[in-house]
Amino acid sequence: MAKPGVFFAVLTGLLAVSAVGDLFGDDYSSQRVAAGVDRIIGAALKAEKTEPAPVISDEEFLRRVSLDLAGHTPSPEDLALFSLDPAVAKRSAMVVSLLSTEEYSETWGRYWRDVIAYRAQDQRFGIVREQLRRWVRDQLAEDRGWDKIATDLLTATGDINDNGQTGLVMAQMGEANELAAETSRIFLGIQLQCAQCHDHPYDRWKREEFHQLAAFFPRLRIARKGGTEASQRQFEIVATDSSARNFQRQQSGQGNFTERYGAPDTWIKRYDRNSDGTISSREVPRALAGLFGRFLRAGDKDKDRHLSAGEIKAVASMAMSRPRTRGTGEHYMPDLENPQSRGTLVHPEFFVTSQAPDERSDDTDRRKALAGFLTGKDNPWFARALVNRVWKEMLGKGFVEPVDDMGPDRSPDYPEALDLLAEGCRENDYSLKWLLSAIALTETYQRRIREPSPSPEAPAFAAATCSRMSASKLYRTIVRVLELRPERFSGRSSGSSYRRSRNSLESSFERIFGFDPSTPTEDVAGTIPQALFLMNSPVITSAIRSRGDTMLARLLGDHSDDRIAFGELYLRVFSRRPSEREWEIFGKYRKSVASRGEAFEDLLWSLVNSTEFLSER
Repeated sequence: MAKPGVFFAVLTGLLAVSAVGDLFGDDYSSQRVAAGVDRIIGAALKAEKTEPAPVISDEEFLRRVSLDLAGHTPSPEDLALFSLDPAVAKRSAMVVSLLSTEEYSETWGRYWRDVIAYRAQDQRFGIVREQLRRWVRDQLAEDRGWDKIATDLLTATGDINDNGQTGLVMAQMGEANELAAETSRIFLGIQLQCAQCHDHPYDRWKREEFHQLAAFFPRLRIARKGGTEASQRQFEIVATDSSARNFQRQQSGQGNFTERYGAPDTWIKRYDRNSDGTISSREVPRALAGLFGRFLRAGDKDKDRHLSAGEIKAVASMAMSRPRTRGTGEHYMPDLENPQSRGTLVHPEFFVTSQAPDERSDDTDRRKALAGFLTGKDNPWFARALVNRVWKEMLGKGFVEPVDDMGPDRSPDYPEALDLLAEGCRENDYSLKWLLSAIALTETYQRRIREPSPSPEAPAFAAATCSRMSASKLYRTIVRVLELRPERFSGRSSGSSYRRSRNSLESSFERIFGFDPSTPTEDVAGTIPQALFLMNSPVITSAIRSRGDTMLARLLGDHSDDRIAFGELYLRVFSRRPSEREWEIFGKYRKSVASRGEAFEDLLWSLVNSTEFLSER
């Protein structure tokens, strides 16, 4: 029998889905769903007496949708052709066109890679990082549904060097608890890891439910590939069953923890950059971000979003004193009163629907069963989590924020719109292309940016939200705008593909400008290293020269009239024409500088370093 809280969560979701279905029948085309979303949001804004922002111009739309779907800004030629096109449905036609390009699957392959990568617990994940990107890219190019992609990620086995779908398991070291937390976060939008050591402090989820989810994963492990030497980076995901005792081991958590992350009492010395005696998420290195986040949720007693040395030791001591049971083929919920004991044996059960596999199932069957429960129609959170993530990525804000903290105890903005898009996803086989199209065709997506209201009660989505470009979008946009040849700036071409990728120009952008895509937009801020890179990097300074084989040299050679060259440069960098005021300012500066090339170099440098260029708007 389902638990009362679970029954309520499922019933609420099914009633919402049923209401949506009654309104729409069998027609879940992207155009009709987009219109329905606009009606829901428009009616709510009208009831709140909030005037929505006007719809953006064709040039603004093309820049916005090109960044969101293809990962780069449009060329001046594309802007001109689109602006001159008299077709009434040219915006929907452009959405279809962009979703048919290789850039679409590449852009969203990078997005899902980053969703997994920024919470990785194992530095060995770097081996499979690019294989994961390519694998997701290929799935999206074939328009495979998100349910099928999720299933493959959860049930992956084999050589990580050849099999990108092993990325999720590898990122979490094959650890049952970590995989349970990430499975819930990514595919359900639910922060279940808060219930790992105690019942969830804010939601209805129980500690037992977390460990029932973790119990789907203990029969897998990461092993060095047979016949390889210790110096070789060759690993595989191995599925086992409870009779495979050859890999059992009872490890001391303390040795394992210290070996991976260092002694907890050294963290303050290493990572306290501002010398305030505590550590925040901004101070720890990226490789420890996921671990630190879990420590923060478990040990931040004063809720100041920082950890003191005492708080770190308190949380780490629990992990270090608990005996490890990985490799026994079963999952045990630790006894908090007696951490030295093995704990209570827990059998797998999906906490949303209370579905469970046969207890005798081997690893592969357990994980397949979980994937079926997760993506099944009895679970409303799978579709909602996908919709909320993609909506946030395109509009800068989700129906629920943060996007990975949903659940029945959260109140989304416009729940009917969220459920309409979620039902459309289900009816269209969880096609990401369908979802992106439906969102891009809404007037809500196509509204202008305006100064946000200072009131927290102000209705959402009356205007667009400005957000920073991701590292991959910024890289592709700079390459396109400045006509860079990335191979000129990459390191040595020798060595493994893993080493070559780390030495590439793109990887430099990712290290400097990268951020977790699950982070709320308002929490993503520019950094000093980012500003210094754009201002002083040889990559940028050499590309903005007005002499030699550069974009600017060619542009100035093609246009001897300063005003025309000025306008073309704005089109290329900002995807818009300059205002009269902007021309007046530059015109005065141009007269004060003897060298035409130098004046335009300064202009291009200032444009590339501007907030407008770095933002999605």
